[in-house]
Amino acid sequence: AYGSNASVIHYSPTEATSNTLGTDSLFLCDTGGQYENGTTDMTRTVCFGEPTAFQKRCFSLVLQGHVNVATAIVPQGVEPAKMDMLARLPLWSKGLDYDHGTSHGLGAALGVHEYPPLMFSSLPAPQLFKGRVSPTSMAADMVMSNEPGFYQPGKFGIRIESVMISRQCQDRLDYPEAYDAKQVWLDFETITVVPLQRKMIDPELLSPEATRWVDEYQAFCLETLRPLLADDPRALAWLEREAL
Repeated sequence: AYGSNASVIHYSPTEATSNTLGTDSLFLCDTGGQYENGTTDMTRTVCFGEPTAFQKRCFSLVLQGHVNVATAIVPQGVEPAKMDMLARLPLWSKGLDYDHGTSHGLGAALGVHEYPPLMFSSLPAPQLFKGRVSPTSMAADMVMSNEPGFYQPGKFGIRIESVMISRQCQDRLDYPEAYDAKQVWLDFETITVVPLQRKMIDPELLSPEATRWVDEYQAFCLETLRPLLADDPRALAWLEREAL
């Protein structure tokens, strides 16, 4: 969706409402597919011209929230709704928000939206089962999206969506001797390999940790995709322009 249409969450095009791509606004592309080894769901927001300072600020606040979720470490059993605010805090600090969930589970060749988990702070937390994980809680090896956004009505929309997997991470934590051996801890691995558009980022709005994560993610995309695009000069030029 381009321009004002991108401000409509999950816009569906029609002949009457379709916009022509240009250079004076943002293009939001939400795409994915179903394959034998799983389902994908990915959104990137780009500008074919020069983004305004406000668009860059909004994009960077969304990106900071995206990184907050991607780098979180949480105890297994935490309700996803409690993680939702990690993505929203950068936007909330500027009086901004978005009217959809931050994350949903993905089915393996089934529904692209499959629960659990579901990160949405407006949902009531269900009653936990004593002594074990609630069916709606975070657990290891869940495949889910990470998709904060911002939408200025009638103007533009921004969403950054990648797929990630929850993993047990006790062996990667500091001070493991201080933790309850029965408690499982989770971190998240981003498995979507599509670089972010550098010119949309205002580095002044990112924390040092987020800046480092973005640099490492872009390098990961470059290393992974460069061999696959070796025979496509245009695609390789795009990858190197965005990822470097």
